[in-house]
Amino acid sequence: MRIAYLGNDNETPPQPRPLGFLTTGSLEFAMGVAKVLVEKARELSPDMFRLFVKESREAKKFAFGTPYEQSSLPRFHIREAAEAAFGRDNWQSGLKSFSRQKGWVQEAATGATDASAFKDTIASMTIATITDGYQHTVSDLLDLAGVAETPDQPEGTHDFIQKYSATGIVQAVAEGTEYPRTGFATLRTTAPEPTKYGEIAVLTLETVKSNDTRGFLKDNLDVGRAVGQHQLEAFIRVLTGIVNNYTRNGSTLNTYLTSGAWINKLTDFDINNGPAEFDRITQLVDRMVHPVTGKSIKVDPNAIIAVGNAVFRTKSTVAATQIRQESADGKIVTIGSNPLDGYAPVKHNANIRRMLIAEGGYTAALADTMVFYGNFKEAVQLRQVEPFTVEEIGDLGKEWIGFSQDLVYAVKGRWWGSYFINDPLQIYQAYKAS
Repeated sequence: MRIAYLGNDNETPPQPRPLGFLTTGSLEFAMGVAKVLVEKARELSPDMFRLFVKESREAKKFAFGTPYEQSSLPRFHIREAAEAAFGRDNWQSGLKSFSRQKGWVQEAATGATDASAFKDTIASMTIATITDGYQHTVSDLLDLAGVAETPDQPEGTHDFIQKYSATGIVQAVAEGTEYPRTGFATLRTTAPEPTKYGEIAVLTLETVKSNDTRGFLKDNLDVGRAVGQHQLEAFIRVLTGIVNNYTRNGSTLNTYLTSGAWINKLTDFDINNGPAEFDRITQLVDRMVHPVTGKSIKVDPNAIIAVGNAVFRTKSTVAATQIRQESADGKIVTIGSNPLDGYAPVKHNANIRRMLIAEGGYTAALADTMVFYGNFKEAVQLRQVEPFTVEEIGDLGKEWIGFSQDLVYAVKGRWWGSYFINDPLQIYQAYKAS
């Protein structure tokens, strides 16, 4: 988080107070994690409090108790937070009143500070655990895709227009004459309508009374995991060609072709033949020409994605420092450096193999020979309305959830967008069909 400071250049920005158990350590832990958090929530603004929680977790001063945290760390407990906020003897009545408040925190109301501290404490825990679940699910595959933001267009398809010189030729200009003006040819790529996917995690009065912190944390994690899994699968479907949504100038075409408008697919690829097989892919690139300019293209690969049994062999092929060529009788003919050494990082995700078989119609044997190669950031893009977001329930819903279901708190995680092929000439699929 960046904290803006407006003042003279020669002034020193005011520093926030030291964050409690980052400085005093075990002394504050004697109070219990929840009590420390409630006290800090009373002292700090909501933004500073969440920064405090984030930094303290990163410093491994305490844990929420998720599977991604060190199990020996002191843990947060929901009921302890309620007791710290509303009092050991009055927490149940205070919590019921809190859950039924229309605004949850009314500054003029008695006990507003207690309610605010409890809410901020629960919010920091909930938002962090949902984010944990999301981040541990999406893997680093999503980082390969490019992002095309359309925040003001949450509905309908969207056209991305690229312009190219109509001639593609820079002409000689004689002395004293004008430079020629060029016309432009366009290539229109249409991105599909974005989808909004999310789930809600709730904290019930029963959960607080029974102190079922672990169950509540699991619910939070599951929300993050579910949202992350949905987004990851949407990316994989477009990446692998399970969903073909490349639309150029109004025509929808398959992502991977062995003939026709372009050739970016090999069906007799054998990773067991070593670096020479990747040379066959680069030869496809060398033969590719741009559909508008008619010029050669350039592909700067940012990854090789290997599937199933091809993962180990691909990593060994790319990471080898030298290659040896042998004659038919087994004698070494030549030894040379590996032309693929450091070529591109090899990525892998088990969801790809599962989806190729379950949704793509490939056999397991064929999927285990498959690799994808290219500049995925140029090839596959996310039309993003909003990035992954964790959002608390608004004022209009708070009165309803407290009255109808004894819900103390609710939060949702969501992603909003759609993946699409931006440039199929930047991506290549290869496998052994037989």
